[in-house]
Amino acid sequence: VALSVDHAAQTNAKERERITTGGGILRQHGSIDGGGGGAWRVGETGLAVTRAMGDADVKGDGVTADPEVTETKLFPEDEYFIVACDGLWDVVSNEEAVAMIKDTVKEPSMCAKRLGSEAMTRMSGDNITVVVAFLKDVSTAEVVTWERAF
Repeated sequence: VALSVDHAAQTNAKERERITTGGGILRQHGSIDGGGGGAWRVGETGLAVTRAMGDADVKGDGVTADPEVTETKLFPEDEYFIVACDGLWDVVSNEEAVAMIKDTVKEPSMCAKRLGSEAMTRMSGDNITVVVAFLKDVSTAEVVTWERAF
C-alpha cells in the first residue's frame, strides 16, 4: 500500500498550485523550442521536487521541507514498510519492491541494500536512500545474525 504521493512538480498538480499560489517560480524545462511543453520544474535551478530538506536556493520559490503527514492504521498482517526517496521509486514500482523483499533474506538492512542496488542497476538518475523496517519478528530459518554470517 503506497502511503505517500510524489511531491514532484511534473506529476502533482496540487503541489504546482501550492508553489504558484505562494508566489513561487514554476517553469516548464526541456521543451525543444523553449515554448513550454517540457517537464515542470521549480525555481531557476529547475528542481523536480516541491518538498526537500536541502536545496536552500529554491526555498524562496516555494520548495518547503514541511512534510505532508498522513496516518495509516496498521493491521496484524502488515509485515514491513519501506521509506525511500525518488531515486528508488523512479525505477522500481511498489509491486517490484514488495517482490524483492519477499525474495530476500529477512533482515531489514539486507532488504534495503537489495532495493538500493536494484535502483543503481536500473540506472536511477537520482540519489538513492532506502530504509526497510519489519513490523513483526521474523521466525523463519532465513533470519541472519552477524555471528552466523561469518
